[in-house]
Amino acid sequence: MGKRLLLTVLLLSAAAAAARVLVRAVVTPQSSGPVKRSQLALAIDGGAMEEYLESPTQKELLLEWIEDGAPQDEWDTVEPILEESCVLCHDGETEPDIVPLNQYSLAARVSRVRSLFAEKVEWGTMTRYFEEPGEKETVMCWIEAGAPESGWPEIESIMMERCVSCHNPETGVQGLLSLDRYRSTARSAEPPPPPPPTRTVMAASIGVLLIALAGLFLTWKKRA
Repeated sequence: MGKRLLLTVLLLSAAAAAARVLVRAVVTPQSSGPVKRSQLALAIDGGAMEEYLESPTQKELLLEWIEDGAPQDEWDTVEPILEESCVLCHDGETEPDIVPLNQYSLAARVSRVRSLFAEKVEWGTMTRYFEEPGEKETVMCWIEAGAPESGWPEIESIMMERCVSCHNPETGVQGLLSLDRYRSTARSAEPPPPPPPTRTVMAASIGVLLIALAGLFLTWKKRA
């Protein structure tokens, strides 16, 4: 009985995991545009940083690390590449307005897909407008906390002081994010949805689900 129960639990876990993938494929909105990529992926794959990588192999290793979710246990593989090809400028001191890549936590942040607002605030075109110490960090903490409405009064004062002269729908620059109201700012802070599973992943998930269901049927048929 113990072995049958253990096998049942394992098969149910496999079936549930496969089902979650298939459900995500169904409910994830299909975007008509290209899938959004992280800042670091865009920079090293066709962007301004690609020419500084020593070889295509370095680029592939970095892209693989990014696509895997920038795991910390693989940082030892990635760090020497960044140290050799990028950290001369991306050290947080030489060019203070560009992303530091000399620490795992910093490199991982720009390896993950985030909202356009987060990218602009932290290391983008809006960075230089946060003149007082701590302003940028306060906005980033609010974004990463899910842009709660309870924190809006503090954020609103920063937006009004630094951003709203350009970022408003009435007298601001046309086409920019609207940052003069809570709802529009919170929407700008939302990360894009994950891409739907690929056809290969979906096919593999269907296979796992069918095998798991067949295994459950055979396991409990023997018991009967």
